[in-house]
Amino acid sequence: MISFRYHLVSIIAVFLALALGIVVGTTALNGPITKDLRHQVDALKSDRNSLSDQVKQLQSQVGNGEKFGAMYGAQIVHGTLHEANVLIIGMPGASSQVKDGLATEIAAAGGKVTGRLQLTGDYVDPKQGAHAVVAGDTASAKESGVVAMVRGDSSDRSAVATVDDSDTALGQVSTVLALAEVGKPQPNTVVGHYGTASSAKALFPDPPK
Repeated sequence: MISFRYHLVSIIAVFLALALGIVVGTTALNGPITKDLRHQVDALKSDRNSLSDQVKQLQSQVGNGEKFGAMYGAQIVHGTLHEANVLIIGMPGASSQVKDGLATEIAAAGGKVTGRLQLTGDYVDPKQGAHAVVAGDTASAKESGVVAMVRGDSSDRSAVATVDDSDTALGQVSTVLALAEVGKPQPNTVVGHYGTASSAKALFPDPPK
């Protein structure tokens, strides 16, 4: 006759066997799952490091370009605006630092700043005047910026050149060269869009030959 104690021991043995099976099964599965997760984590770390290296490389290129513009800008633009009269029109929010830097590069190019005009917020149309270059900083190339407005309109983009990093030495050199390009007689006129924003067509205009 099977006793209650036998049943109890059997039930406990079954539970122990189930528990052991769960533990063994989980341990067996944990091996490949953990290994796969580690591979994924290592891959993500590698991607992150690669992106970090790319960012550092781009920052280095921009930094080198800035140093290059500061050191050799006057030589690069020399003679490109020979005896040209230039009116600097400051759009709303334009800093004195940017305008002064542009005036320096214009003078180095052989041009003469005949006047400065600072516009108020009531005037936002960049299409006024011939041989126009709209120059601004990085923010100007964003959605509501004046450079973005020009680049976003096909008729403006084909008539008005733009520079979106004119708060840097390299950008100020680009502005002068862009002005020289749009001032050339047809068919040699070039309407370029330069700077570091994604909407720019090139970082820097082709140096004069």
